[in-house]
Amino acid sequence: MAFNKKQVQVGSIRLTYLGKTGTGTVIIALHGNSCSSESWHQFLEDSAKTDYRIIVPDLPGHGTSDKATDPENDYTIGGLANIIKQFIDVLEIESYICIGHSLGGHIAYNLLVNDPRLNQAITFAAPPVSLPLEDSLPLAYLPNPAFSNLFKGDLTESDIHETAVSFDPHPMPFVYDAIRNTDPEFRIRFGQSVGTLNGMQDEFNVVNRNKDRVILIVNTKDRIVNPTYYDRFNSSMCCMVEVENHSPHHLKNWMLQVLEESIAT
Repeated sequence: MAFNKKQVQVGSIRLTYLGKTGTGTVIIALHGNSCSSESWHQFLEDSAKTDYRIIVPDLPGHGTSDKATDPENDYTIGGLANIIKQFIDVLEIESYICIGHSLGGHIAYNLLVNDPRLNQAITFAAPPVSLPLEDSLPLAYLPNPAFSNLFKGDLTESDIHETAVSFDPHPMPFVYDAIRNTDPEFRIRFGQSVGTLNGMQDEFNVVNRNKDRVILIVNTKDRIVNPTYYDRFNSSMCCMVEVENHSPHHLKNWMLQVLEESIAT
């Protein structure tokens, strides 16, 4: 099924987004670092017969969206969340559910605090980290040689392949394309922002203060995120899946099932 691809002006940049029309609940799906809206294509396919209105943007510096005009501030968790809020303003959305993969999940945690229109956050491969990061990051993430590539500028073809197979043992062509097309400055600036806590929140506290508004999808076979990290959260918030990749592309019907259950309750 073909999905509408559009562009919209958000401040000084143009964002590209995939969309599925519908008269029901609005779903904003956010992709991860060095990914693109294509990573949500399976979810769009699974949701084709629902009445949800689904909007899947390419984040700034990713896919076919523009690069940031103020990378020092825009390529941070807070900056990206602010751009998504402006994007939602432009689309005149009054309430929504945010589904976030990896980086997209961390943006969703920021929106929980800073956008009252957000009803619920559903995240995958986005462990809510606590401050100081030097204590929580080693617990939340597994040792993986490709992880550092997500904070490097220009990547070699070897780096790109290493990163792609860390996402998915058998990556689709769009996974390679997304990594190649990501603004190298994004990875550098984002890495710097994490190191200086620019735009970072204590996500552990945010999530625990919003237990009734968060669902954490935990992949027990993730190659990047440590699934045992989620043991510190209330089990009622966690939904366990078992897929051998870090990407939502292979969560066939899982994401839709979690979404429908959350809306029903």
